[in-house]
Amino acid sequence: MNRIRASMVLALFVPALRTLPAQTNSLSGAASLPVGDFASVAFPGFGLALLSGTGVSVGQLDIRADITFDRLGGKVAGSRFQYQSFGLSLVKEARSGFYWLAGWSLYNASDQATIAGRTGTFNHSNGGVKGGLGVNFGLFQRAVFIEADYVKLFATAPAPIWVPLRFGFRF
Repeated sequence: MNRIRASMVLALFVPALRTLPAQTNSLSGAASLPVGDFASVAFPGFGLALLSGTGVSVGQLDIRADITFDRLGGKVAGSRFQYQSFGLSLVKEARSGFYWLAGWSLYNASDQATIAGRTGTFNHSNGGVKGGLGVNFGLFQRAVFIEADYVKLFATAPAPIWVPLRFGFRF
């Protein structure tokens, strides 16, 4: 029964795929800014990302694979929040160089806290969603971009929500 459903989904999905002429890869650094309730327990931090256009699209939307790392300081002494993720995003580029994206990622989280003089680490995995806007431009003969994403993990309160402001190079 599951094989039949998977085959039906695949049969509907595959005709919508088309190959793009070239694959693009990017490397970026980010300022990771906590928002909402998460901002009450976390300081701004930093992030790194390896972004790769897969060379495949669904209709007018390109598919991009994302590998990210974000680390934010905790407002309680000895605490910090660290997230590694792998995800897929749908990206729509405009002729003006602007683009938007929306996607889903699996996050491996490592939260550290010190309670009563003892430091412990809580490791967990959560799904999360992201959406963002960016712009591509040339600088010093390089293809560069600036991107702002909104990231939300499906986790316990306060749900980690942050905005990575990325600056990167395409190669």
